[in-house]
Amino acid sequence: MATQPTIIRSCLLYEFKLGRNATQAAKNICTAFGEGTVSEPTAQKWFQRFSSGDESIEDLPRSGRPLLVDEDELKDAVESDSSQTCQELAVRIAVSVETIRLHLHAIGKAWKLSRWVPHKLSIDNKKQWLTICTSLLSRHNVEPFLDRLLTCDEKWIVYNNTKRCYHWLSPDDPIPKTPKPNLHNGDYFDE
Repeated sequence: MATQPTIIRSCLLYEFKLGRNATQAAKNICTAFGEGTVSEPTAQKWFQRFSSGDESIEDLPRSGRPLLVDEDELKDAVESDSSQTCQELAVRIAVSVETIRLHLHAIGKAWKLSRWVPHKLSIDNKKQWLTICTSLLSRHNVEPFLDRLLTCDEKWIVYNNTKRCYHWLSPDDPIPKTPKPNLHNGDYFDE
């Protein structure tokens, strides 16, 4: 049967108050509770702490990552802006990135990509496209310029590139929509 650490520390404090050394205290406690209950180095560590004036039997707070994250605070932060990354949330809550990721999954959030919303052309846009296409076709009938176009190894890059972004969402949350970039307004160039 394992003995609680606070009971062992209380016994160490008792032995310290009686004026015994750490070796004698460890032997006495092991005799009472069984072999291996407390080691001599552990007894020495606690005796040093008691001799410095600290007679508390509780563990001192440790440095390093906190064991707990306030999940309500994390949930509020994610619901205020679901597109925040784990790094941003970790800085905001002051814990590690992996801790944030684990707690987000524990509260049922998943990292999902937003959906594209197709760009819808207005009636004026459709008329403009028809006018431009008709003009190019009639120009090609007069002077065949399409035959002179060089098209090998060309890349067209969207200049104003709207990107879809990820969001932390619950399974029942709707996936946010991102409008597709408007490619017909001349916001592209040849590389």
